[in-house]
Amino acid sequence: MTKRVAIAIWILGLFVTIPLFPSSLFAADYYIVRKGDMLYRVPHSAHRTFFDNGVTRTKHIITSMSLKSQIVKASWYGPRFHGRPMANGEAFNMFKIFIAHKELPLGTCVRVKNLENGRAIQAPISDRGPYIPGRKFDLSCYAMGILGGIEQGVIPVKYNVVPQQWCKPSAEVNNEAVLTSAHERCQEENHIQKN
Repeated sequence: MTKRVAIAIWILGLFVTIPLFPSSLFAADYYIVRKGDMLYRVPHSAHRTFFDNGVTRTKHIITSMSLKSQIVKASWYGPRFHGRPMANGEAFNMFKIFIAHKELPLGTCVRVKNLENGRAIQAPISDRGPYIPGRKFDLSCYAMGILGGIEQGVIPVKYNVVPQQWCKPSAEVNNEAVLTSAHERCQEENHIQKN
């Protein structure tokens, strides 16, 4: 086999194999890197800093399945974990919006909506959990308060991964008083836990 024939077959192979990859597969524009027990979300442009220091690097793939809306169960956590470090290294604050998930990469932006009242929250995944079968998300007390599910403890929610590189914790409510009420409700829970 001549060198030209081999090159022609290689080039033809590129054009044949590229369409075989499913169009519903999206490569994330960041790496999930593990350093000890911690996972970090690192942009591609900064991966050498981590890789050169002997950190395991894996490129996360988000499939179209994770981008579709799904209805799952969400619970909440608060007083006992307030101030403790989360999986991303930040200190957990029950009076802010935080979302925990067992499998989605840390930093993945997720929108969670209570279908009963239309309220929604959005934040990056910052912690791991819940560890009780049947539950997909653990929300901070404040986040669950905004959705109106503190009393029930576990509520059905609709969620979807938001395809944007960074997102800030935010809430979608039709009344500002909902935010105040959620904060006050978490203060009550904190007081109950201390006594």
